[in-house]
Amino acid sequence: MGRVTLVTVIPFGAAKEDEQRAKAMLQEQVERMAGTPGLDVLEGHPSATLERLAVEGGYDLLVSAPVAAAAGSPADRQDRS
Repeated sequence: MGRVTLVTVIPFGAAKEDEQRAKAMLQEQVERMAGTPGLDVLEGHPSATLERLAVEGGYDLLVSAPVAAAAGSPADRQDRS
């Protein structure tokens, strides 16, 4: 396999704590993997943001999986609205 990048997308204007929580979640996943994947936290609507990343980054494959929202995360707050 070539390069692997783990990415999570947070809403525009998310609190700094949300970004830090997202980075920590990605780092936990990296520690479980062999090799050294890239890490990135992006802002925006997930489908559009991930599509842009795939096209601009020249990725051949994009795999998306839901992640349980951490309490107090932007996704958690949206679900309660």
